Amino acid sequence: MTKPSLVVMAAGMGSRFGGCKQVKPIDLAGHTILDFSVYDAMRAGFGAVYFIIKEEMRASFQETVGNRIAEHIPVCYVFQKNEDLPSGFSCPPERSKPWGTAHALFACRNQVKGHFAVINADDYYGSEAFQAIFRFFTESPDDTQYGMAGYRLENTLSDYGAVSRGICRVNQDGSLLSVVEHLNIRREGQQILSSCPDGRRVPLLPDHTVSMNFWGLSDSIFPFLEQGLARFLSEQDSMGLCRNEYYLPSLISELIEQRLASVRVIPTGESWFGMTYPEDYPLVCQTISSFQESGRYPKYLWAHLEERRNTL
Repeated sequence: MTKPSLVVMAAGMGSRFGGCKQVKPIDLAGHTILDFSVYDAMRAGFGAVYFIIKEEMRASFQETVGNRIAEHIPVCYVFQKNEDLPSGFSCPPERSKPWGTAHALFACRNQVKGHFAVINADDYYGSEAFQAIFRFFTESPDDTQYGMAGYRLENTLSDYGAVSRGICRVNQDGSLLSVVEHLNIRREGQQILSSCPDGRRVPLLPDHTVSMNFWGLSDSIFPFLEQGLARFLSEQDSMGLCRNEYYLPSLISELIEQRLASVRVIPTGESWFGMTYPEDYPLVCQTISSFQESGRYPKYLWAHLEERRNTL
């Protein structure tokens, strides 16, 4: 089997965090969350990394993260551009924000081949999840059977504000039935609540399976992406074209509903953490420090890899 690739969505603006959180160091060695994700992917068996970024980010991104990672695994850059749309569509001049995660992956259609995993740049997923997705690739011969790392909702919340999560319905055989985006999820007392469009607050169960945008896919998804993005754009009015986004879970749910693909949910007991809000930052640093002290990670990831390579 050709080694699968890792695709990292790093073009988000980080508006809630208040800066370019993708390249913010989280330990004394200057590692970012991205370093740990790529390190875990490499140890699991992934063979290349594709970073989806804004073109204007390239110089700072390479200097801060990309160059040191490229010394250990092949690195490619993909630029998410608002004007890069399916034939027949154009970007309104008023639009400034990206078109969403499905559009980010659409930008990879001419570069990424074979099997690949997709993650967010500013989320920590855990080594167990990367190993499980890699095993899925070795066990699944069907290019239209995809995988999704499934997390427990209670393991994916921020203590400092609301988050959005894809709440999953999972069949008894472990296949994904649907993903529904829930907004404004937060703990309120002993409950976990999310908002409805009509303003109601509805309770969610702590053990709900959620999608954290960690998908195991193949290049068979790119034609579906183009068709889905074109359909999404054709359904928008002028206001929607200026602000709405097309999410990868929405596309996946469409494919499942139309029986064009299936998705195996791969449960993980890992706890997610990320930098959604500035207040999350100290906890992320503290957690990584505890992982290093316990031996889960070395204090210098890439130097450790080099040392291992030299002893083989």
